[in-house]
Amino acid sequence: MAECVEEKCNGKVIVILSNTYATSEECLFLTYFAKTLDPDSRHRNIIPVLIDSDVEIPSVLRGLSLIKYNHLVRSGWLKEKLVNAIAA
Repeated sequence: MAECVEEKCNGKVIVILSNTYATSEECLFLTYFAKTLDPDSRHRNIIPVLIDSDVEIPSVLRGLSLIKYNHLVRSGWLKEKLVNAIAA
C-alpha cells in the first residue's frame, strides 16, 4: 500500500478524520508514511478532512490546515475544497 501512495498517488493522501480513524492501524500507518514523503509539509501531500468533531487530531497532523466538514451546512463545498487541495 505504501508503494501505491508513493508511485500512483504522487504522495497525496486524503486523511478522513472520523471516530474510527484512530482505531485503524492501516490509516495511521499511511498517515505516518505520507508524512515521511513530505516531512516539512511543503508539498501539502497530506489533506486532512475532519468529519467528526470529537476526533483527537494525531500529533503527526498537528500544524496542518484541516478541512472541517459540516454535514448539515456544506453539501457541495467539500468537493471544491478537495479539488483545490489536491491541485496545490
